[in-house]
Amino acid sequence: MRNDYIMDMIEDFGDLLLNLKEKITHNEEFSTVNHDENLGQAGLLGIMLKRKCAAGEINEAENMLFEELEAHPEPDYFYVAVDFYKELASYNEAKLMSCNFSKEEVRDGMKEVIALAQQHGVSEEQL
Repeated sequence: MRNDYIMDMIEDFGDLLLNLKEKITHNEEFSTVNHDENLGQAGLLGIMLKRKCAAGEINEAENMLFEELEAHPEPDYFYVAVDFYKELASYNEAKLMSCNFSKEEVRDGMKEVIALAQQHGVSEEQL
């Protein structure tokens, strides 16, 4: 039974990726992640972060983000991080509070990402 569940999850994830590839345009949310035709690992991270946020797991998403930034201090990952905080900045305070997060944490997280990016040679203007 567990193998069937895992196979179903893999198939669903594959379908999601195919659908995203067809729907992504220059003006959509992931336009800053990999400007070529591949979604890439950073793009997959962006998808996972959005799913966690939609489930109200913002703190878990933020932890995942910083683990990935530490493992992959590359421009595409920093673009995903900036997009993550931009999306959170669009949430109202009540929505953030319901997820045990705040506007202050959004601002602090964005500052931390920018500082980390600069440490790795990515300027704020590039983000």
